[in-house]
Amino acid sequence: MNAWFALTKKEFRLGLPAFLFAVILYGGFLGLVYWMGSKIGFQDEIMMSGMIAVLIFHIPFIFFYMIFSLTSENTKLHLWLHNPMPISGLILAKLVSGIVYAIMTFTVCLVAALLFQKNNYDLLNEHITFNITGVSTLWIFSTGIACAIIFTFFWSIYLTLGQWMNNFFSFIITLILFFVLALVYDSFTQLSFMQALTDWGTIEIEDIIGFEFMIADDAFEAGMRMDTTLLTLGHMVRDIITTILLFIAACWIIDKKVEV
Repeated sequence: MNAWFALTKKEFRLGLPAFLFAVILYGGFLGLVYWMGSKIGFQDEIMMSGMIAVLIFHIPFIFFYMIFSLTSENTKLHLWLHNPMPISGLILAKLVSGIVYAIMTFTVCLVAALLFQKNNYDLLNEHITFNITGVSTLWIFSTGIACAIIFTFFWSIYLTLGQWMNNFFSFIITLILFFVLALVYDSFTQLSFMQALTDWGTIEIEDIIGFEFMIADDAFEAGMRMDTTLLTLGHMVRDIITTILLFIAACWIIDKKVEV
């Protein structure tokens, strides 16, 4: 365990440029949003939208962090793979460092957004604010981690193919394989038995804010209920299991198929 913590500390140093780039990018984006708001008016609304956008940008943050961290090993792949630690430990060290960096920036941005909302709008009570924050945080981090592991899986395939062909053809085949498997997975989730297993635990907007959304239909002078589904817990469990299987598969491919 001590060896893994030492490796994770090394990963924090390795990933520091990606973290600093994200901080500069987020700060620059918010500065641009503030400037635009001061020029065209609606400053509070534009600034609030910018803060929400920065929070959502944390989904690709973990993904791009793993791209940076894993591809940085290409020049010294033999040293990385010859580490006595299991491949799962090596990849987890990178993933954990990326998640911790994301939590740091996300927490700062979230607190700033909540304070800004309270000081300028204060439309939501504490219960609704807590619900929205919790669901949004769960969605952002679960999606970001899933994207990072999916990339790791296809990166392992890319490394394997790269032993038999040049990098360009390895990338093209890996890209084609990504789209093929995405279509297969989507078709699989649409099967009736999979829908029966996973279509449960629907969370809708009214579950979070406490009232239903309706739209007026002028033609019939009636109200129509909007589709306000935020997420389905059954789908989330399905995707978590898939993500874990992809992580295991990536570790196995790198361990058994990649030679340096």
